[in-house]
Amino acid sequence: MAVKIQRFKDLHLAGQALVRTWFEKGWAQRDCPDEGAFEPFIYTYIAFNGWASCVTEQERDTDMLKDLKRDNSLRTHFTRWLAADAPFKASVEAFSELWPIFSARELRELGLDRSTFPTRADRIEAYLEGGAQECWPHQGDRRLILGNVLSAVYQVRCNLFHGGKSITSENDRRIVGAAFRVLTHLLGHMLALRHGESPKGGSYA
Repeated sequence: MAVKIQRFKDLHLAGQALVRTWFEKGWAQRDCPDEGAFEPFIYTYIAFNGWASCVTEQERDTDMLKDLKRDNSLRTHFTRWLAADAPFKASVEAFSELWPIFSARELRELGLDRSTFPTRADRIEAYLEGGAQECWPHQGDRRLILGNVLSAVYQVRCNLFHGGKSITSENDRRIVGAAFRVLTHLLGHMLALRHGESPKGGSYA
């Protein structure tokens, strides 16, 4: 289904306020340390999910993401945001250094979730050798494009809710912190589109 930003502008005021309230709870903590990023990441994802559901008119998360990733206008905006917003670009670059993000559930089933490694690169190599499937983005694909970023953030979200009782490598504080910083800046830009412009210098408008 086509993405229409106008749908959020036309949403009843209570619905807009709900999305913005959750977003602002996350935005206020955008500079928090990684260990404090779990709750604000959830706040921000709730806001993102509400906004995405509205502009795509989709109910399933996977369908929302598919529509957003395919939208040429959003992809163009994303490229412009990276060029104009240095903090946003830095957050995306830092997050991309942790890709690919694996499924915490699959790692647990393969018995790989308890292993320790000196570097993230060593961990990725061992996971692949152990039979884990690359989730998002695929290994080697570190292009800073909207589709890769949304897919990686979504996998982090899934790992938080489906990763089991313990913290694993795929939902640890460094990954969650990196995903949160990307999502809060990205959603700030997306919400500003309702005004026909995006926040300058990474500030939320």
